[in-house]
Amino acid sequence: MRIRDIITSFRPGENVLVRYTPDSSPELLFYLIVTAGREVIVSDIMDTLSEYCKRLSLLQLNVCDNLKVIKIGGFRSVGEILEKMEADKYALDMGSYSKLVGENVFSVVLGLHKLASMLTREELFNLVGNLSSLIGEKGRVTFYFVNKEFIDKTGLGAMELWNEIATSIIDWRRIGKRLLLHVVKSANPEIEDLTLGTTAPEILRGDRV
Repeated sequence: MRIRDIITSFRPGENVLVRYTPDSSPELLFYLIVTAGREVIVSDIMDTLSEYCKRLSLLQLNVCDNLKVIKIGGFRSVGEILEKMEADKYALDMGSYSKLVGENVFSVVLGLHKLASMLTREELFNLVGNLSSLIGEKGRVTFYFVNKEFIDKTGLGAMELWNEIATSIIDWRRIGKRLLLHVVKSANPEIEDLTLGTTAPEILRGDRV
């Protein structure tokens, strides 16, 4: 089984929490998701997509220009902007956001930890409830990228809440040159507790990914 096989094994309507460490090059996992053969909508919170795309361009992985993007806060525009939203509207108005994303897509949300760091505890609870309400909607699979170490230091308990509502959780971390993906839990029991590894050169060559 390859990493892309895991990516395409998540079931329609799932809410997948991607917990990554700061040194794990999360843009490479993002690249594997957006090139997995499904239509992709990226929700870019506070210019996180721009950061990912700059690092990918250094590796000659230029996938960002044709991405469909919902811009949430920030000011750096990348890809085809479908809509611009203020961060507080995204946190509170999931109905409008859900209509923008549409059906039968991979929805990739980048920078959720940045938004969480700006919220009060009550606002965070509301955000978690709103994200939970999207589970099972319209056949999409949503991947939420979260910097685990950053969010653990906020002290609001956001990670614990997201762990609870996520239908699947994957950890992405680095050990030396190896990048490891571990499926912590999943609504698909066939992939639960699987661990697969790769390296940046393997991703660049398309080997076993």
